[in-house]
Amino acid sequence: MTIAKKTSVAATALFAGALFVMPATPAAAQSLELSKPLAGSTMFFADRYATAYYLIDNDQFKTVVTVAPGPEGQGNPMQFSNALSDGESAEYSVGGYGPNSIKVKLRLHRTGDTVKAEVLTEAPSTSS
Repeated sequence: MTIAKKTSVAATALFAGALFVMPATPAAAQSLELSKPLAGSTMFFADRYATAYYLIDNDQFKTVVTVAPGPEGQGNPMQFSNALSDGESAEYSVGGYGPNSIKVKLRLHRTGDTVKAEVLTEAPSTSS
C-alpha cells in the first residue's frame, strides 16, 4: 500500500470516528475555509452535520464530505468525494422535496490552495 493510500485510509477512519464525538452544537458559520490538507471542519448543513476536508493528489484536491445525522439523530451517514482543480466547484444537496420546500446545498469551491465550503439556502419558489 502506498503512503498516499495509507494517508487516505487513515484520514477516512479518523473523520468517520470524529463524527461520533462531535460537539452537540456545530460552528454557527454558514461558510468556512479549508486551507490545509486533512484539516477538516464541521458545520451545520440542513438538519445534519457536514464535515469536510481535502487531500492533495497531484494538481487536484480530493475533497471529502461526510454528512451525519443532526441533533435529532435521524438518517444515515453519507460520504461524498470529488476532485477539484483550481477554480472548480462541487455542490451537494439534501432535502427539498416538492415545490414548497426549502432546498439546502453545500458548495465547495477551490481557489489556489484553499477550499471554501458554503451552505446555501434556496427558498421555495412562489407561483402566482
